[in-house]
Amino acid sequence: MSDGVSLSDDMSSYTKGFDKSQTLLLSEVLDKYVAEENEARFLDAFVDSLNLDELGFTHSQLNEEGRPPYDPANMLKLFIWGYLNQTRSSRKLERECYRNLEVI
Repeated sequence: MSDGVSLSDDMSSYTKGFDKSQTLLLSEVLDKYVAEENEARFLDAFVDSLNLDELGFTHSQLNEEGRPPYDPANMLKLFIWGYLNQTRSSRKLERECYRNLEVI
């Protein structure tokens, strides 16, 4: 370069990202990433206040093999969240469970 700065010196002045293989990047508590007025908090409190057994939500019978079923309360929370956010496809809801902090 004409100003006497080498390319390697110029490249070292950029801000570097985090190492993706480090053990902890985010806070250990996901609750810190969801705002107090977020609808997910309301849904959590609302569904937890319901008596799901009286409403017909019961656990399916456990088999000796295979995975245990998901908690019906969590499934209801996810379904209502999806309805409010126009995400009705089960595949799209699954994707949100991996990437959206308010759903996690």
